[in-house]
Amino acid sequence: MAVNHSVPGIKMNGFDKPGLPYQLSHFVDSGWGTKVIVDFMKNDTKDITVARMNPHGTGILVLKGVLTGSKGWDDETIGCHDIAYMVGKDSGTAREFVRKQSDYGNHLPWVYGDYSGQLVKLCRMLNIEIEVIS
Repeated sequence: MAVNHSVPGIKMNGFDKPGLPYQLSHFVDSGWGTKVIVDFMKNDTKDITVARMNPHGTGILVLKGVLTGSKGWDDETIGCHDIAYMVGKDSGTAREFVRKQSDYGNHLPWVYGDYSGQLVKLCRMLNIEIEVIS
């Protein structure tokens, strides 16, 4: 599975940890519109958690996965070109997650680390449905 965007978080290891190294580049050919680029593989942690709430606010889809690659660093390609490649931690695929994603939405926030257990506890407290795929 590939997740790409032009504004990756710099504090993806937590607010109490140093920020990730980043580069700035232009978003369009004419040179305007700044985008941030991070080499996601330049991080000790490769376990990741992807989460997306459905449009009704009644359910969360979670991928417990592993980061397998990154693209965009030192690349002047325009548009959303900072890409993180990931697979499910246990199944080695993210196909089930991608199939279910149509019920949740397209933009996929993710962080380093496995937070699936904490998300399950939070959703139980808030009476929100949760699907964890790994």
